Amino acid sequence: MSVRWDITIDDGAWKTVCSWQQTSTLPADNELISREVLFAGPRRQHRFMLRLRASAGDLAEPTAFAICSTLKTAAELHDEHEMHLADVRGGGDELGHAAVDADGNVLHANERFVSLVCRSQPDWDARKLPMPLDQSPATLRHGMTWKGLFFYVEPNALHIRLRVRPDRRLPDLSPRELEVARLIASGMTFKEVSQRLDMAPSTASTHLYKVYDKLGINRRSALVEWLNENAESLKQPRKAS
Repeated sequence: MSVRWDITIDDGAWKTVCSWQQTSTLPADNELISREVLFAGPRRQHRFMLRLRASAGDLAEPTAFAICSTLKTAAELHDEHEMHLADVRGGGDELGHAAVDADGNVLHANERFVSLVCRSQPDWDARKLPMPLDQSPATLRHGMTWKGLFFYVEPNALHIRLRVRPDRRLPDLSPRELEVARLIASGMTFKEVSQRLDMAPSTASTHLYKVYDKLGINRRSALVEWLNENAESLKQPRKAS
């Protein structure tokens, strides 16, 4: 028997995720029977194609569904188990988990992963990664960052496992940028900030834009959250720029 796992991608076409086949070579097509099993997931469709020897007899639909459902669940549970083990080895933090293919199509993702990515990209549909997937040797060793998130990238034989958490490293904000950020977070307008710091409103706006760019955020509420999360670290002396 052989089994192929496909998913729908953005243009509606099917793309193969992985396949399983017995070590023995399958006979010619005219000696095989095929069965198709479809799963309508919350974000995309999954299709399993089964092929087996005709001499083995017909494969009932409930049996085919049970085989494919078990394979899909086993693959997802195995990924989740391996990623939880990696979390524990790294300190036991609650990370988001996902498995994707080389093009960034999401095969499965837990709610933590989806919520973290949506925090930085609110319109993300959880079907395909919103950023390019870097698989360079440096990234595989040290991870990658995107919009305030830190990703561990772990390829395996079938696909790529991603674990994500908020990026705890402080960006290199200048004292003036941090001052503007704190005042904006407190509820001040650009005009009020400019009067407090004796600068043009456009200058205050430029400082805030740089802060947002460095933090990978685009909303005042996200700025407030970041300042609260890093309050203790931000009390440390910082060099002027």
